Amino acid sequence: MNAPAAAPSPLLRATLARLQARADQPEHWRRLGSTRDRAAHFVRTHGLPHSKQEAWRFTPLGAVTSLAISEPRPAEAPVEVAALAGADFGIDEARAVTFYRGGPEWRAGALPSGVDGWTLAQWVERDPDSAAAILDFGAEPATAFAAVNTALFEDLLVLRVAPGAKPDGPVQLLVTSSGGDPPIADYPRLVVLAEPHSELELVEVHVGTGPGAFLSNSVVQVRLEEGARLVHTRVEYGTEQSRRLGLLDVRQERDSRYASRLVTLGGAFSRLDLRLRLAGEGAEAELAGLYHADTDEQVDHHTVVDHERPNCTSRQQYRGVLAGRGRAVFDGIVHVMRGAQGTNAHQENRNLILSDEAVVNTKPHLEINADDVKCSHGASIGRMDDEQLFYLCSRGIGESDARAMMADGFAREVIDLIRPRAVRESVATEVARRLRRHQGG
Repeated sequence: MNAPAAAPSPLLRATLARLQARADQPEHWRRLGSTRDRAAHFVRTHGLPHSKQEAWRFTPLGAVTSLAISEPRPAEAPVEVAALAGADFGIDEARAVTFYRGGPEWRAGALPSGVDGWTLAQWVERDPDSAAAILDFGAEPATAFAAVNTALFEDLLVLRVAPGAKPDGPVQLLVTSSGGDPPIADYPRLVVLAEPHSELELVEVHVGTGPGAFLSNSVVQVRLEEGARLVHTRVEYGTEQSRRLGLLDVRQERDSRYASRLVTLGGAFSRLDLRLRLAGEGAEAELAGLYHADTDEQVDHHTVVDHERPNCTSRQQYRGVLAGRGRAVFDGIVHVMRGAQGTNAHQENRNLILSDEAVVNTKPHLEINADDVKCSHGASIGRMDDEQLFYLCSRGIGESDARAMMADGFAREVIDLIRPRAVRESVATEVARRLRRHQGG
C-alpha cells in the first residue's frame, strides 16, 4: 500500500494560489506562447524540492518552504538607497537601476553609452522569438524555483550591449526586498545580451530592509556572443529575516570571456545555483566566490560547468568563513563532454572555521568524457594557524584582533578581485565588521 502524499508546504500552497490568481496574462505574455504555462505546469506537477533529492540534501529547505507568503502591498513606494540602514554599498543611486518588488526602474542616463535597457513588453515588441527562446526553460528547468520565477515574475530588465561596444562605466543594479508580516515574495529577472566583441562590467547588489521576513527568488540569464566579455559582480547583504534563492544561467559562445565575483554575507537562508555552458570553442570562465555565515545563517553555492566544445577553460575559487552556528554548502561539478578536447578546468573550495559549532559541506567533483584534458579539484576545511596567531600576538596585537586580521587576509584574495573600487571597499568594510563582531573586537 502506497504511503499518503505529503501535504503541500505553506510556500507551495501560496505559490499555487498565486498561479491560479494570475491566469489572465497581459498581451505581451500571450505573444510568448506557452512559456509561462509550461513553467506553471512544472510547478503544479513537481512541486518544490525536498531534502531527499541529491542536489538539496544538505539544504535546510524548511527555512523557505515554511513561509506562507502574501501578495505585496501595491501602495508602498520603492525604497530609496539613502533610507536603508547603513546604506553605503558602493552604488551610485543616480546611475543605478533599482529593482523593487521584482520590477526594474531607472532614470534617463543611468545606462552607459552602448547599453540599451528594455522591459519585457519592449523586448517582446522588438524580438518575440528571442524572448521566448531565452525565457522558456522548457520541460526541465534548471531548478523548480526558476520555474516559479518564470511563472510569476511581473517584469524584467534586458540589458543589450551593442556589437563591439565598450561602455565607459559599469551597469549598476540595486535589488531591494523588504519584509512583511506575513512574509512577502518577489521575483527579480534580468537578461544580459552581449553582442559579438562587446565588453561590459555589471554590478548587482542585493539588500533587504524592514523588520519582517521576505523571499527573493531571482533569475539572471547571460548570453555572451563570439568574443564578448563580461565582468559580473554580485553581492548579497543578508539580514536575520532574509531568504534568497537565485539562479545564474550563463551561456558562452566562441572566444568569449566571463568573470564572476560572488559575495554572500549572511542571511537566514541564501542559495545560489550557477549554471555555466561553454558552448563555443575557446571560451573562458573565471568564477570566484566568498561567503560568510555566522549565528544561525545558512549560505549555499551550487555550480554546474559544462565544457561542451574543445579548448575551453574554467577556473573556480570559492572561499568560506564560518563562525558561530553558521552553515554553508559548496557543491560544484564540472562536466567535460565528449569531443571537448583541450579542456582546462580547475575547482577549489577552501573554508575557514572560527567556531566549534559551524558546519560546512563541500563537494567539488568532475565528470570527464574526453582524454586530452587538464582537470583538477580540491577542497579544504581548517582552523586558524596557531603559529601565525602566536606570531601576531607576540607583536603586541590582541588575540581577537589577530584572529580577525587572519580571517580578513583569507577573504582578501576574492575581495581584491571585485570591481569597481567603491563596491570592493564596501564589501571589505562589511566583511571586517562581521569578523570583528564574532571575535569580540
